[in-house]
Parts: sequence; structure tokens; C-alpha cells
Amino acid sequence: MRTIGQLKVEQFLQQQVAQFTLPLTQQQPLAYCFSTEDVTLSVSYDVQKKLLAQLYPLIVTYTFPVTSSETTEASYKFHKKAWFTKKQQRLLPQLAFFDPHVVDIASLTYTQCNQQATLRFSVIPGSYHILIFPPMHQGIAFTKQEIAYFLSIYETLSKKGVHAIC
Repeated sequence: MRTIGQLKVEQFLQQQVAQFTLPLTQQQPLAYCFSTEDVTLSVSYDVQKKLLAQLYPLIVTYTFPVTSSETTEASYKFHKKAWFTKKQQRLLPQLAFFDPHVVDIASLTYTQCNQQATLRFSVIPGSYHILIFPPMHQGIAFTKQEIAYFLSIYETLSKKGVHAIC
């Protein structure tokens, strides 16, 4: 049985996802998925339960094919404005097509394995917080510019396909 807080979280996510104006291919209470032949965009909550709060950071994930079979894991460090792999600091040329400073992002990671890549954003807009004491429910809504940003990444990956990230 879901609580009133959980229903509010689901309604808020549904309102935020409705702004994406893409054909929905899969839906669950806290996850939505949009797909083309090669590119998948998923929007979901990563539920984090704390002592006096429930946090729902929004996760935006793009999954797309790449031509390289090389295994790569990298994360973006905002204070240094650079991508870091486990071995070294280097700019990943396949990620040069987007600017990570347009949206308030908590974390940004890129993984590539077996000719499949995943770009994962943990973003502040779209997130939801429930505090038990003092009792409070709050969602951080997307702006039009933030929605346009995520749609532009989706369109770039869909139109250019593998060439956008090679």
C-alpha cells in the first residue's frame, strides 16, 4: 500500500516527464522510458531513505550504441571542468557534443562496454524530497531550458547515431 507521500512523488514525476513530448515506450510508478531504434532515454528516481527524510534524486540515462568495443568508465568533475577516468584525466572526444553546465547536475558518469554506452545524469531539477520533521513535501520542477537541453541530447544521439559519439 502506497502512502500519500509516495503518490505525490509519482504524480510529480509524471508531470515532469509529460514535458518531454516524446513517445513513451515503458512506464513504471517511478520510471519512464523513451526509445528509438538505437537510443533509449530513461527518467527515474533513485529512492534514498534517510532517518527523517526520503530523497528522490532524478536520474536521466541515455543508452546508445558505439562503434568501439573498448571498455571505458569516466565521471565528470565539475570543480575541475574535466572528465576523469580511473587511470587518468582526459577529455573524452565522444562527449564533446554537449555542455554539462546547462543543468544543475549532482553527478555525471559515462560508461562504455561491448559497443554500448551509457550517459547517466543525477540532476537536481525534477528531484523530490519528503521530510518527516518538520513535515514537508517539495519537488523541484524543470524549466523549459532544462527540458530542451535533455531533448537536444536525445535528438543529437538519435539523428547522428553512432557518428555523434565517435
